[in-house]
Amino acid sequence: MLAEQRTALVTGGSGGLGEAMAFMMAREGATLALTDIDETRVADLAWRVNVQTPGSAFAYAHDVASEDDWARVIDAAAADLGGLSVLVNNAGVGGP
Repeated sequence: MLAEQRTALVTGGSGGLGEAMAFMMAREGATLALTDIDETRVADLAWRVNVQTPGSAFAYAHDVASEDDWARVIDAAAADLGGLSVLVNNAGVGGP
């Protein structure tokens, strides 16, 4: 399925797989709500994505462990993007 005309929320979007997916989905035509607990890194990623595909990425600080943050981010992203059609629940931390 092509991302064209899709709106996607990508959690854990500031690095690794989230970053790679953000660039790929934007190139395919998606508009993105990128979230991460690290507000500075996710804002930087949105800026870099927008350099390549202007207007395609929005950034939101988001702690996926917080129910209140989920409600806030979904409401803000839906308003900014005109709705959401895809969720990439990528947030997580690896360890031993």
